[in-house]
Amino acid sequence: MKRACICVSREAVNRAFEIKKHYSELDIYTYKKYQREGCLRIQGGFKEFVGMVFKEYDVFIFVMAVGIVVRSIAPYLEHKAVDPAILVVDDKGQFIIPILSGHLGEANRHSLELAEKIGGQAIITTASDIRGLIAVDTLAMKYNLSIDSLMSAKEITAMILDGSDIGIISDIQIKEKLPENVFYIDETEINDVDGIILIGMVKRVFFKPFVRLIPKKYTIGIGCKKGMPEAHIISKIEETFEELGLEIRAIERFATIDVKKDEEGILQAAKHYRSKLEIIEKEDILAVENKFLTSDFVKETVGVGAVAEPCGYLASNRGKCIMEKKAYDGLTLSIWEEKNV
Repeated sequence: MKRACICVSREAVNRAFEIKKHYSELDIYTYKKYQREGCLRIQGGFKEFVGMVFKEYDVFIFVMAVGIVVRSIAPYLEHKAVDPAILVVDDKGQFIIPILSGHLGEANRHSLELAEKIGGQAIITTASDIRGLIAVDTLAMKYNLSIDSLMSAKEITAMILDGSDIGIISDIQIKEKLPENVFYIDETEINDVDGIILIGMVKRVFFKPFVRLIPKKYTIGIGCKKGMPEAHIISKIEETFEELGLEIRAIERFATIDVKKDEEGILQAAKHYRSKLEIIEKEDILAVENKFLTSDFVKETVGVGAVAEPCGYLASNRGKCIMEKKAYDGLTLSIWEEKNV
């Protein structure tokens, strides 16, 4: 989780360092005249600077007025599914306001967490949260699910807020308390509800409003030669998943060896699928590589006899192999289904 704190006054910098006590990895940015040891410098105009770093962090904490933040981030917004969490904090640390990506980016959760750490008050304005209801995107975030259609998710959430009866047909158990108008149904009760939340791998169509949520359960073990283009990796993953009839939105993580942790093609491919990237240490691979076919060339190159399979195996919690390693012009992939614990 990469966090940045952006400040435009001396008092704001002081507040940023208070926040950094709780998030040691926090990068603090400010103007040259307010810089002190541990600060990075804001380069150029403020709006242009925001654009330069906007995709580099998962969470931004702006210690300044809300209006400045709104104007500065506006040109760079894409979609709620990919935009970072944006929090605004006043320079006294009294109020923490999530203004973007409250659910999918978890800005609401980050605001509540930060408020508790610094003794401030989180100001949450999303209707589902303040009314004690549930939003589809919140449900997806909590249970690690991909949303098939954000438009449908918005429609079903609006129906929940409006008091419509929403039935859940699910392959997983929702453990938290649900609103009275959201409840489990079986196949015989579909006509008794106004809308449906379908949670599972099997694609279905209903003749009423519905949204499908897809459990993320696939791990891609990956190895490649240096400089492998992102486009090549993505195209081969798409091709492979289509051939196997697998749901591409069910990708949970990529896994590779430590020596490839900075391989740009792998980093960007994982980001493309909004997936985690798990780095497996060479020593851990050596402990299990006897379970897989090995290559002398790979051994000479990176110090282990196999990469894609042992990395996928370990990252999936020693899960089920869906596809053994397959080579594609300097790229090797394997696919694993995560083992539940």
